[in-house]
Amino acid sequence: MEGRNERLHPSSWMGLHVSRRISPYVTRVFLKMGVSANQCTVLRMLLTVGVGLVFTSPEPMVWVGAACLGYGVIVLDCVDGELARINDTASPEGTYLEGMTHQLAQPYLLACMSIGLFGGLGGMHVVVVGLGAALGSSLAVAHTQVLRSVAWEWDVRPGEHSSHSGRSTSWMKVLRRGANIVLVTPGLPYLPQVVVTSLIDAFTRGFEVGGLAFNARLAWLIVFALGTLAAAVMRTTMTVRQGIKNEL
Repeated sequence: MEGRNERLHPSSWMGLHVSRRISPYVTRVFLKMGVSANQCTVLRMLLTVGVGLVFTSPEPMVWVGAACLGYGVIVLDCVDGELARINDTASPEGTYLEGMTHQLAQPYLLACMSIGLFGGLGGMHVVVVGLGAALGSSLAVAHTQVLRSVAWEWDVRPGEHSSHSGRSTSWMKVLRRGANIVLVTPGLPYLPQVVVTSLIDAFTRGFEVGGLAFNARLAWLIVFALGTLAAAVMRTTMTVRQGIKNEL
């Protein structure tokens, strides 16, 4: 069943052809077990906590396993909505619970990754990068939530020139595709990047720059932090200059 959020924010290719193909089987099992949508959301939150704890390990192959567990979080994110629609139990409380878990999940996971990197590399530069990544991720989520609040309060709906209408300029499309490859894979957050850089670290040695220790995972996290912070500034500026409809 298609929900309101799915109509306004269509799934990515990965979400449509992979996550949404797996989630119905999990939903069917949960229906038989009598698991409610809110219980599924809590289960997703607990799994997120577990994934984060695994990421606190400095071992790269452990990170690969954590990334695989992280995909289970994404599938459960589909399942709780499906349960709510099938059982007709969607509620403001459920929306709040899901929204809060999304707000907390990304900064938490990035903080856990930073702990793992600090345990393997040491140095305050790792802490600074981790804080930047968590801040950038928080700003990205906050941007979306604020847009939705404005849309609700002012009864704003996506306009015909919305960025989701497919009429974005060519340079903006190229920029978004490049950012998605480096920063966040649509429908699968940054898990593929974590897997690739973890495998690189598993078979190569780290390197030093100016006496500071680095590895592939930290190098990616630096790019992620800088990219998300720059994107936050750019999206905010575009929203103010061009209007809310262009961003919805």
